[in-house]
Amino acid sequence: MPSSRTSAGELLFLDTSVLVRLYYLERDDPFAWAVDLAQRPDALLAASHLAYVETLAAFHALRRGRAITSRRQASLSAAFRADWPSFLRVARGLVPTVPVPAFEEDRA
Repeated sequence: MPSSRTSAGELLFLDTSVLVRLYYLERDDPFAWAVDLAQRPDALLAASHLAYVETLAAFHALRRGRAITSRRQASLSAAFRADWPSFLRVARGLVPTVPVPAFEEDRA
């Protein structure tokens, strides 16, 4: 799924919610645009090291909530594990952040 590390495309940092959606996208998901962006042929995908465990846990939660079967969970997990080596992995604190004004106001 992700592009090769040698791609000259745009680097996209994916959080766990988008990683899960790359493998399991519900109908009418309002964030389908993020999946479309990540699936562009020139996209170079990056994720945090922690996203690996979080994504597998999310697949488990989908099964536990009966959104998917055990067989589907195994399939999604296997596909993600196979793709994981092609993601760039970013250590915590190395990803630039952009403040979200609405969130910042709530914290004040």
